[in-house]
Amino acid sequence: ETREELKECAKTLAETHAPHIEYAKKQALESIDLVKYKIEKQYNKINDAIKAKNLQKAKEKEHGSNEIN
Repeated sequence: ETREELKECAKTLAETHAPHIEYAKKQALESIDLVKYKIEKQYNKINDAIKAKNLQKAKEKEHGSNEIN
């Protein structure tokens, strides 16, 4: 008897709060997607800066070897 009451209570709670839980889940997932996008954007900026620096070093090295010859 007590188990049935607990089952019914749990079912009622789930049905009552399901829309709130789904909305909160949706908001959390949207926030995660936004943070993921921002992190990827920053990662790409850093990666581009590293590539540019390496390219600059290679050019300087090339110009330095041309001056020696």
